[in-house]
Amino acid sequence: MGRGRVDLSAVTQITAMIDAHGSANLGFRQFSASKDNGTNDIAVTVQSVVASPVSYTVSVSPAVDGANAPVVTTSQTSFTVAGQGCMKFEVLLTVSPTTAQGDYFGDIVLSGGTVTLRVPYWVEITP
Repeated sequence: MGRGRVDLSAVTQITAMIDAHGSANLGFRQFSASKDNGTNDIAVTVQSVVASPVSYTVSVSPAVDGANAPVVTTSQTSFTVAGQGCMKFEVLLTVSPTTAQGDYFGDIVLSGGTVTLRVPYWVEITP
């Protein structure tokens, strides 16, 4: 995990594919804490690739966090995707005037299938 190597045995065990605006990651872009404060969202679609339903728990795992970091949350913390079905949820980014300048990144984690799915996110905060 996270070392630039693909676990080929895990690839054959995935239960879903992720689509975040045509990508497998979430690039929120650059935001100015003084001008762009508020909440922004990106829709994520989870498409089942198995015949039976799978229940997922969704969490945010920031790799860079700290005092006055932007807040990353999800619109749902759990859901079930029907076999061969799809489900959508939102990843929400909240920036305030007190948000500290810097690059912030981490993963949106979907656990519950045979393999934990991770959707990387990134945002740059400027003054």
